Amino acid sequence: MSEQDDGLPKEKPVGMPTPTLKPIPKPKPKPKPKPKPKPKPTPKPTPKPTPKPVPKRNGFPKGHPGLEQTAAWYDALYMEQRQKGRGRYTKHWTDCPQRTVTWYPAMVLARGAIFEIGCGPGHFAHMCGNFGVPYALGIDYSLVAIQMASNLAIGLMPSKFSLADVRTSGQLLKETEFETVVALEVLEHVADDLSIVAATPAGKTFVGSVPNFHTEGHVRWFANVSQVKTRYGRLLDIDVVVTEKGLQSSNEWFIFRGVRRDD
Repeated sequence: MSEQDDGLPKEKPVGMPTPTLKPIPKPKPKPKPKPKPKPKPTPKPTPKPTPKPVPKRNGFPKGHPGLEQTAAWYDALYMEQRQKGRGRYTKHWTDCPQRTVTWYPAMVLARGAIFEIGCGPGHFAHMCGNFGVPYALGIDYSLVAIQMASNLAIGLMPSKFSLADVRTSGQLLKETEFETVVALEVLEHVADDLSIVAATPAGKTFVGSVPNFHTEGHVRWFANVSQVKTRYGRLLDIDVVVTEKGLQSSNEWFIFRGVRRDD
């Protein structure tokens, strides 16, 4: 055993304080990170119901519930264009595309003097006057149309237009001398179109036009010549049906001629 370590308790030096041991501080726990707020789920848009495809015939909606328009509806249509000074109904007949589509073929198919049902603003009458085709009378149930037709024909064919509906004024057909009834762009607008054809006196010629397409005011339209003959052949002995292209590539007009049978 060394001299320095003899196994005896060591004496503390006099005057030396006893050191106080401080506890080792525990490390502060790191604060837990606040959880990030979960993003609110974006609401999924409610899917719109897929509309069922409309059955079509010849490229146009089938069975569309077209409505026959009133005289007031046509008055408003003509009045609007007359006030604006533009639109197909304010043009000279030579500037109207319909002149080659339905008007000219109908004029050629007509026999003798013409009685026009649904004369509108008088374009067809004006055209007949320019070509020297006899025009007996034009009627329409739109007062504004009759006013426009009368103004258009001043100096050409005065007193050739009358405010009337052939379905209720059939007497005009009996009182007027003519050979052919012409109804252009009329039958497709009228629910009881056969009553117009039926009003034609027996033995007289009837010339009409009907479309293969739907637009505002059309009650019906036709897919082909056969349908035209089937409907109007009930009252007429149809001898001619002419098909003319319309203003759009898929549009067609059927211009037909027949003699009214005796019931």
